[in-house]
Amino acid sequence: MNLQEYRREFDRIDREMIRLFAERMELSTHVAAYKQEHALKTLDVSREVELFAGIEEKTPEGLAGFGTALYASVLALSRARQERLSDALPGSILLIGMPGSGKKTIARALAERLERPYLGSDALIETLTGLTIPDIFRLRGEDTFRALETRALALLCPQPGIVIASGGGCVTCQENLPLLRLAGTVVWVRRSVDALETEGRPLSQTRDLHEMYAEREPLYRRLADVSVENSGTVEQAVERILALI
Repeated sequence: MNLQEYRREFDRIDREMIRLFAERMELSTHVAAYKQEHALKTLDVSREVELFAGIEEKTPEGLAGFGTALYASVLALSRARQERLSDALPGSILLIGMPGSGKKTIARALAERLERPYLGSDALIETLTGLTIPDIFRLRGEDTFRALETRALALLCPQPGIVIASGGGCVTCQENLPLLRLAGTVVWVRRSVDALETEGRPLSQTRDLHEMYAEREPLYRRLADVSVENSGTVEQAVERILALI
């Protein structure tokens, strides 16, 4: 085929995708009405875990992460439509930053202060696999961990009204970026490289942290809506976040 023929094929596929998307969104309207009538929550995590597992099985080899990211976006838009027809919740708050920068501790304190649920991507991965993060790296390798991380972010980031702590390296995977942007507000937690904690963090114990920071710093900066320095107490970091958001 020549270039014009390729473009016509793109146009045909795009029209079909839009038609199917519109059909799915219309179905979301009916689902929202049903859930409202029966006092059901908009988000059903167990159902979404099941859906993502099915998508991963159907996605061709080499596109698994991108398939998950695309499907997460569709689910997020579908859920947003349902929430507009019921009681909408505020957007989520996502904390990013280097491993050992204090994201989890600050996220928990922030969630408590805002009276919102707290969820962490690493904790969800451990729940899904029954393994600790160090064990996943040791037994299955970093590539498997990154695929699991994409799946966890696809479940977490579209959820409204929660506080999320992400893994330090999630920004290094291109397929994660659209998922991370689904969060309402992205907060970059900064801490001096020499002050980063390394216990229980496989990559931090095997790589030079200054080199890792140099690689990831532009990614954190580009993704973040706001940034805070974690150089004092947890309470001070929480106050800085609240003042910025």
